[in-house]
Amino acid sequence: MKKNLFRLRLNKKGVSLMVGYVLLIALAVSLSLGVFFYLKLYLPSEKPDCPENVAITIDDAGCDDQGTVAYVDINLTNRGFFTVDTAFIKIGEEDRVFRTTINNIDERLASVCNQQNIGLKPDERYCKRLIYTHNTVLPSVQEVSVEPLIYIDNLPVLCSGAVVKKKVICI
Repeated sequence: MKKNLFRLRLNKKGVSLMVGYVLLIALAVSLSLGVFFYLKLYLPSEKPDCPENVAITIDDAGCDDQGTVAYVDINLTNRGFFTVDTAFIKIGEEDRVFRTTINNIDERLASVCNQQNIGLKPDERYCKRLIYTHNTVLPSVQEVSVEPLIYIDNLPVLCSGAVVKKKVICI
């Protein structure tokens, strides 16, 4: 009789231990779900996307290296259907992913070619001489890339699918 009672207690300890683990896992899962949905409230639900018909072309680009300063002449044309508010104009070696931004994006693509208008409307041109300061000897072949940026509902939207590149020879 005592042996059966002892076996009954052992069996209850095993069951209560398993119930404890199940409750612990259920508590952890419910807390993680609660934190997930709480933090999801603080993230914006919709992110504006760049329209498909944003297109800039590099008509001409040149580079004049003067030692530690290079002058980059660039001519752009907006071939898309939307006004391009500004763009990141970068220069660097051909095989490099990261390049140096040489324009001031706060200027909003205002130049002599577009009568200093802010932004680049469709079929408008942008022409400017930009200064690229560098500390090392430049390789003769550089690559200029232009990445358009537009504003949708006062939010900047980078058009990474509309990046254009052109090789230039620095002389």
